[in-house]
Amino acid sequence: MAKGLSLSIAYSANVGGIGSLTGTAPNVVMKGFSDILYENRNATSPVSFATWMQFGLPLSAIMVVIVWIWLQIFFLRCRGCCSCCEDSNEGKEDVRKRVKSVIRQEYKNLGPLNFAQGAVIFHFVMLAILWVTRDLGGIGGWGDIFPPKTVTDSTPSILISVSLFIFPSVLPTWLWRKRGGGFALAKASEALNLGVNPLYFMFPTAIATSFAFMLPVATPPNAVVFSYGYVKVVDMVS
Repeated sequence: MAKGLSLSIAYSANVGGIGSLTGTAPNVVMKGFSDILYENRNATSPVSFATWMQFGLPLSAIMVVIVWIWLQIFFLRCRGCCSCCEDSNEGKEDVRKRVKSVIRQEYKNLGPLNFAQGAVIFHFVMLAILWVTRDLGGIGGWGDIFPPKTVTDSTPSILISVSLFIFPSVLPTWLWRKRGGGFALAKASEALNLGVNPLYFMFPTAIATSFAFMLPVATPPNAVVFSYGYVKVVDMVS
């Protein structure tokens, strides 16, 4: 169970990262190079936070289901997810109750949401809204208010980052009293003789880098999970 849970955390981070433009570093690298590529040819890159989500979010949702099914089969052998695979061990229900009790108690130990955590959640939601609504993929957005090429996806990032430094970490008393692969794909996407939109090469390559589930050094989530000591290299390979 420790191995299965560790791998599920790593894989969910990898799969979830493809759902948004800033989910993983390769996505950001691809965005940067696509902007440069189109700008050098006096064109505007069609890659934005909104257009990426149209492509990546459905794929991420599909992969979540596939990975969940595979981990169920590999680690649990379908136990608990279908009646045909249920075992008849006595005390099975008691074990489940104890597991639920432990999880519930750990959740209570986290305590209520404090002001600082709520502030970070608020800023994250605002950042996502600003990213999505800047360019809605041909139907306009708040970016049209400003002159061309004056605001990009980095503008909300800087704004929210500055706001986080200014925003208090506790409720004010006056309110309350009491990387390498990305550069390779960018270089390969400059072959103009093919007569093919470079995004056809850049999108799949950027997405494929997030599917490196096999080794601890393949992605940062894999490395973080591997450092806990529950998972061996052979576990990831298998």
